[in-house]
Amino acid sequence: MTPSAERLYKKALGRLSISDMTPRGLYEWLIEKEPDADHGDAKEAVRQLFRDGFVNEERYFGELLSEGERKLWGELKFKEELKKRRFGDKYAKRFASLEIDFCERAKALAKTLCPNGVSSDAEKRKLISRLAAKGHSFENARSAALSVTSGDAGEE
Repeated sequence: MTPSAERLYKKALGRLSISDMTPRGLYEWLIEKEPDADHGDAKEAVRQLFRDGFVNEERYFGELLSEGERKLWGELKFKEELKKRRFGDKYAKRFASLEIDFCERAKALAKTLCPNGVSSDAEKRKLISRLAAKGHSFENARSAALSVTSGDAGEE
């Protein structure tokens, strides 16, 4: 590795100690932070990090899925995070092929947010907004809000 690539390797390694990144995201971050850096050296640094096991897209994708599961993210939030974290089409297709029931996930989150149910239209709208903020579609958020409506709770 050239001295420039070695310097970029160390800089990228420091970044990875803060948070995981995809190879493409790491490369783009290096070019953004070091505009004078040679693109070939940046690619070589990322390749070396990959070979050394510091960059692992599969692990990072799994961590993203776990985080979304824990936080009860909706489908829209997952797609946004995949794009934001610079995952490629391969992972977008893999995500689309997963059989995740986002409607049930929205209902579980609604029950957590409103354990006593909602009774007024204003409370329903507020709950729908909170679910939408977590990346749930309007249809799933509306269905979840109806599932925790006081009086109806427990019927579905």
